[in-house]
Amino acid sequence: MMFVLAIVGSFILHALFFLVLILFGSHKTKVGVPSLEKAYEEGEALPNRVEHGKKVSPLFLPVSFLAVACLLYLILSLI
Repeated sequence: MMFVLAIVGSFILHALFFLVLILFGSHKTKVGVPSLEKAYEEGEALPNRVEHGKKVSPLFLPVSFLAVACLLYLILSLI
């Protein structure tokens, strides 16, 4: 039973984490629109002005999911 709660808790925490990332990214995209005239004068490529985020390994999500589930399981077993 505790293992199922740990898995559900890990899913909820990851869903909240990605929801915050999506909201932050959409806010940054709406607010951080570059000026086309200024970019043209500077000769800078526009994709470099609006890109945000970091590249991570494809194993990040399953490893972090299992790590959080194990941590939650340990916390629940102590209670």
